[in-house]
Amino acid sequence: MQQVTWEKAVEAQHDALIKRWGKGTDPVLREKLQAIYQRDQDARRLMMTLPPAEWTDALRKQQRDTDATLTLQLKEIVNTYGWPTFRLVGSEGASQALLILNHSADHTWQRGMLPQLERLARNQQIPESDFAMLLDKILVASGKPQRYGMNFKFADGKMQMYAVEDPEHLTERRERAMLPPLMVYKHMLAEAYHLKVTDEVAQPESMKP
Repeated sequence: MQQVTWEKAVEAQHDALIKRWGKGTDPVLREKLQAIYQRDQDARRLMMTLPPAEWTDALRKQQRDTDATLTLQLKEIVNTYGWPTFRLVGSEGASQALLILNHSADHTWQRGMLPQLERLARNQQIPESDFAMLLDKILVASGKPQRYGMNFKFADGKMQMYAVEDPEHLTERRERAMLPPLMVYKHMLAEAYHLKVTDEVAQPESMKP
């Protein structure tokens, strides 16, 4: 799938979701998620303007503290409403909820949510592309090869993709999940982090819960 084809497919999918679900049935919850998402993005904006080598300990701590706070807020939402789906909060809200979970350092909670989220993604109740990113993060954090090639490692001033399972069919899996072609994604990462993205493959390393 070329970049233009992928972009058109994503646009068509987005339009279909809007037509089916609109903005969801719970505007209050949608606005709450929007506020949490905005805090998530604000906290990352400064880091994204700097190369990783210039991320100070204070900046990293601020990011961790913010992620911990937002994780607690997302847990409260899930405990009260269940997981935010297209039906509840529309396409944008469902994507924002998964991004916040993806940025959480609570890997135990992430793994615990995985079966439910996998069912929701399979039933087209949450974005499969955002679920794919979360799944890859959990797999890498567990010391396993990722499935979609969404996680990269910072090493020696460059970025390397963590190993993937069944690499021969990676392109097909990315297409099914509406993810950008791998070369396009690598270019996006290089622009975002101001680093060279190599073709080297990094081995996943287990992380603490």
